[in-house]
Amino acid sequence: MFESPPIAPSACHHEYLANLDHSKPPPQDYRSQPGPERFLTSAFCKGCRLHLMLEINYGNRSTRPCPNPDFPLHHFAFRQSKPPANHEFECTAPECGAYLNIEYTAPVISDEDLELLTNEDSLKRRYEAAVARDSTRAGLRLASPATTLWKLRRYIRDALKPDSAGKKIPAINKRFLESFGDECNELFARLGFRYVVSI
Repeated sequence: MFESPPIAPSACHHEYLANLDHSKPPPQDYRSQPGPERFLTSAFCKGCRLHLMLEINYGNRSTRPCPNPDFPLHHFAFRQSKPPANHEFECTAPECGAYLNIEYTAPVISDEDLELLTNEDSLKRRYEAAVARDSTRAGLRLASPATTLWKLRRYIRDALKPDSAGKKIPAINKRFLESFGDECNELFARLGFRYVVSI
């Protein structure tokens, strides 16, 4: 008899939101056809920000996929797990050929990163450093935690656009200095940004 380990009281009771930009769901009322197909659903927990990816894949040997008159539902059996958190299942119905892959991914922005980005004392310190750097510069203002996260999201979104090659974020830009200053250089490097000195 197998016994599951107890779930920690501090464990997140996940509440997932779909990430439609990274999903490829089947059309509404779609019924699977013989042959290769692939559908993908991406989601994230709005509490702990854990990412979940569900992929169903029909291979070339899928000649009679579920649902069909004999098998109205998939019955997935466990195949294997791959580190760190990737689990594969296969439909047991003959000739269905469907594989289900479930993958969990830890959030890229850690709790420590969030604290660095949103701590009001840190934001005040960055604002004061920006003022000290150039006290004559007009328009400097104290950034809020929400605007700082919004700016980071915009920088990442813009960097992922196909036409963004070579696009730069000036490190002396007042909006960048207000929210990030020099304190967030390591975080930006981890996210794939490079610091380039212009001559």
